[in-house]
Amino acid sequence: MGFWHRLLGIKRPVVDPDGLDPVARQLRTLAANGDHGSVHAALVSLQDWDDLHFHVAALADHDGRPAWLDAMIATNPASAIARTLRGAHSIRWAWEARGGTLAAQVAGDAWQVFHERLELAMEDLDQATRLAPHDPTPWAFMIRAGMGLGWDLSDRQAVFSEAVARHRLHFGAHDRLLTALCAKWGGDHEAMFAHAYSAAEAAPHGSMLHGLIARAHVERWLHHAMKDESELQRRYFELPHVRQDILRSFRQCLGTPLMARSKEAFTVRNLYAFCFYALGESGLLLRELEMLGPHLSEYPWMLEGEPAEVFRRARQSVGYV
Repeated sequence: MGFWHRLLGIKRPVVDPDGLDPVARQLRTLAANGDHGSVHAALVSLQDWDDLHFHVAALADHDGRPAWLDAMIATNPASAIARTLRGAHSIRWAWEARGGTLAAQVAGDAWQVFHERLELAMEDLDQATRLAPHDPTPWAFMIRAGMGLGWDLSDRQAVFSEAVARHRLHFGAHDRLLTALCAKWGGDHEAMFAHAYSAAEAAPHGSMLHGLIARAHVERWLHHAMKDESELQRRYFELPHVRQDILRSFRQCLGTPLMARSKEAFTVRNLYAFCFYALGESGLLLRELEMLGPHLSEYPWMLEGEPAEVFRRARQSVGYV
């Protein structure tokens, strides 16, 4: 860090895996120290389904297979939450083996490990649904496992229906189904946007679900790049209906005084900041950057290059350095 940055207290951008959430940071520290008992007790005490999904996802974001996961289940064999957490991690672990490349570039042995770990995930998640029939969390994670296992769209949507039958506005389930409906995963653009609009229409003002509309546009923009349609990708955010859609959804999401308390707000704020950077909406971009400070989520900045560097360029574009 340079002299003037130190003098002015300006910090370099950094990916924050905890999403500015102190509880997530504390739980990850406890897990890193092997204190699975305290982690389990904290998860069991949560009263909000969206909060539980957020913390399970944060704890599952771990390279390799941490020993404390098996120890947690050995200590709590009848715990749905312990099973859900290990299942969620198995999905992350499976993608670690597969890598982030296109399917055609994945080595044959990596595919085998990928599918074996996804089957492990499904075993734990299925057991969790039996141990806690009222909990939407394992159903939400099953959507991503099903994507990797090649389930057809009707099966992915059936699992989503199980999740939202238990919590109608479950952010994690809606967000994962949007991914499952992307063209790159065997869906199509129309189904993806229909889902985003439907979720937003059913949500109250201030819900993070309105952000799914912005994410659908990011995924549509990305698909042009995957198809080597560079000119269409370059012009995508210049399309009037894209701008109108994103701005309208923002006014119903982060841009309303009715904005709901949500641990997902950090991710959604990064999403809108990325969109405002692409749209050239300097005032709105500065507003979101000031809320984020130096903290960013990996997605969607990673879609344009090294996340912290892309985020830095966005800050620089509005003089927020």
